[in-house]
Amino acid sequence: MKAIYGRHREFFAYAGYGCGTVAINFIIYYICYYEFCMTNVNSNIVAWFMAMAFAFITNKLYVFESKSLKLQILVHELIAFVGFRVVTGAFDVMMMYYTVDRLHLDGMVMKAMVNVIVIALNYVASKKLVFKNEYDSVI
Repeated sequence: MKAIYGRHREFFAYAGYGCGTVAINFIIYYICYYEFCMTNVNSNIVAWFMAMAFAFITNKLYVFESKSLKLQILVHELIAFVGFRVVTGAFDVMMMYYTVDRLHLDGMVMKAMVNVIVIALNYVASKKLVFKNEYDSVI
C-alpha cells in the first residue's frame, strides 16, 4: 500500500485537498444561495473565489510541492493559476446559469456535475502549466 501511495502521492494529495476545495465550494454556495438568498450566479462566484484561494495554497505547497517563494516564481504561479481558474470558473458560472436558471434543474445536483469537469480541467492546467518545479533553476 505504501508503494502505491508513493507512486501516486500527487494524485492522492490532489484528491484529498480537492475534496476540501469542493467542500468549501459547496458549503459557501449553499450558505450564500439557500441561507442568504443571494442569486445563483453571485452565490457561485463567491463560492468559487473562496475555493480558489484555498486551492492555490494547498496545490502549491502540498500537491505539486512548489516550495519556492521567489517573487518571480510566486507571481508567475499565482497569475497562471488564477488565469486558468478564471477560465474554468467562467465555464462553471455559465453552466450553472444555464442549467439552474434556464433549465430549472437542481442547484446542488448541477454543482456536483459541473464540478467533475472543472476539477479535471484544473488538475491538468495546474500540473502541466502552473506549478513547474523547473522554474527554480530558470529564475
